[in-house]
Amino acid sequence: MITIATTLLVIVGTHFYRVHLCESILSKIDQLASHPPPDATDLEWAVHVYWTHNLHCNSMPLTYASTDALHGIEAELSDAMISQPGRATIDRLWDAYSEMTHLGAEYKLTYEHEKNRIAEVVALKGLRYEYIEDYRSFAGSRGSK
Repeated sequence: MITIATTLLVIVGTHFYRVHLCESILSKIDQLASHPPPDATDLEWAVHVYWTHNLHCNSMPLTYASTDALHGIEAELSDAMISQPGRATIDRLWDAYSEMTHLGAEYKLTYEHEKNRIAEVVALKGLRYEYIEDYRSFAGSRGSK
């Protein structure tokens, strides 16, 4: 009986740890919006962050990713926040999700080109994000949970 209870406790504890880790990663992705690189407009950067948020959710890392892979993503995001995130950060994240889960690979194959196309149109047309503070507020509220 003790063995069964211990096993269930480990399974439940591991699941909640992975949920917390995935939420932490998603919060860090959202926080990227507050740190646009100097070579991108707020809107162009928000396009990359928005699509990366969707990549995380659609890759289903809670179900399919190893804990080590999740820790790698979290470390990448933490390092980026210290050193100033940029387009290379986004590209590394997309590569990592592609390697982490089969759904990440499918999402990258299907949507990375579209993400880049939209960001390019935003940059070429000089479109501005009038309400970037709304996105930053959203990102900040996710981080304070």
